[in-house]
Amino acid sequence: MKSISANELSSLIASGKNIELIDVRTPIEYRSMHVTIARNEPLDRLDPNAIHAARNGSSGEPLYVVCRSGGRSRQACEKFLAAGITNVVNVEGGTLACAAANVPIVRGKSAIPLNCQVQIITGLAVLAGSVIAVATGNLYWYYQHLRHGYRARLHALESSQAGLYSYRHRVDIRVLHENLQRMLQLIDIGKTRRDAN
Repeated sequence: MKSISANELSSLIASGKNIELIDVRTPIEYRSMHVTIARNEPLDRLDPNAIHAARNGSSGEPLYVVCRSGGRSRQACEKFLAAGITNVVNVEGGTLACAAANVPIVRGKSAIPLNCQVQIITGLAVLAGSVIAVATGNLYWYYQHLRHGYRARLHALESSQAGLYSYRHRVDIRVLHENLQRMLQLIDIGKTRRDAN
């Protein structure tokens, strides 16, 4: 697979050469920051043959592929190669390296990725439930939900097949298992003290 550094791309753009560059990140990522000459072709909807057919006579020229840091653009290049299209070039380091190499960049409104939004909402829901339980004095409900959640995680860890994980992951799972056991003991101690009062 051919590749090019961000500095080499910067030199090509500065020379005035007509370059076709596609950005394979999600539309939200693309809107937040992208190379000026790049057009968005998200990796999950990438059709190498359609892109190749739409190049209108420039199919002999290399097609440069960029993403955030180089991983997804490498996957996109592999898709092109699998489709028999060999004149694709991966931009190493992605858009971040391009920005550092002073390649012309368009900066838009930044957005929080969807997975981070889900984590924030989940954390806020847990925090709200905890505050409500403490504020209403219904700590038994709080303990029961904590206990149920930790027991469910513990059960999932115990039922997973150890052969699916590397040694490092098994060690991490064992430490997590021990921590969950300690947390369940603390919850039971707290419940016992509450019942004693």
